[in-house]
Amino acid sequence: MRVAGFMMVLVLLAGCSPSTITDQCLRKELFSKCMDLSPDDPGSAVYKSHEELVTYCANASLSRSSRPPEQVKPECSAS
Repeated sequence: MRVAGFMMVLVLLAGCSPSTITDQCLRKELFSKCMDLSPDDPGSAVYKSHEELVTYCANASLSRSSRPPEQVKPECSAS
């Protein structure tokens, strides 16, 4: 009986729209600010290379730019 209930929940969730989407405008702004606030020489900070710094900023901006779909402007939603 538990398996049947679990399967029913999965079926119902499969038709749902996502609860959050990435606000691309906010993501771009957060990425730019992260890069601007970073030292010119990433080797002098926590990061070993410029690539590591870019990866950090990209991941940080992505994780912090999720919003409910109704809060994201149409031009800022992923296409």
